[in-house]
Amino acid sequence: MRSPPGRAERDPTGDLKGVLPPVKGTHFAAVTDPKKVGGVLRAIDVYQGTLIVRCAPMSDNAILSAMRRMGVEKDEMSGHDFRAMARTILDEVLGFRPDYIEHQLAHAVRDPNGRAYNRTAHLPERRKMMQDWADYLDKLKAGAEIVTINQSA
Repeated sequence: MRSPPGRAERDPTGDLKGVLPPVKGTHFAAVTDPKKVGGVLRAIDVYQGTLIVRCAPMSDNAILSAMRRMGVEKDEMSGHDFRAMARTILDEVLGFRPDYIEHQLAHAVRDPNGRAYNRTAHLPERRKMMQDWADYLDKLKAGAEIVTINQSA
């Protein structure tokens, strides 16, 4: 059976196998040290960019450019990694349950019964978590004393 005119007769991507090097994925940089989070938040507070960029309704590149102008280096933090910051600190510093955090970040929650049966939202707990997060960030921004995360070797 012949392909219609303008269509390939076969998949040509097999010819490229081994020609292109595999893409090595890397994690974005994320500030998870509470001492550094306060500095990032203070830089955001004094940022003098346009209202649109200050509100963050645009592309990741606009956020990255604004962060670089604030002095936040690319190996320190990216726009995407505010989620990683929250995920780490909400768990390790503030002690919230990982499933509450994952629900809030809109990640798929691992569930032994399958997501199809998991209709939980945990809204009261998530509301408390987000208020505690906001209060914690306000303290960091104000320069509150920080308790370091215990890291096991």
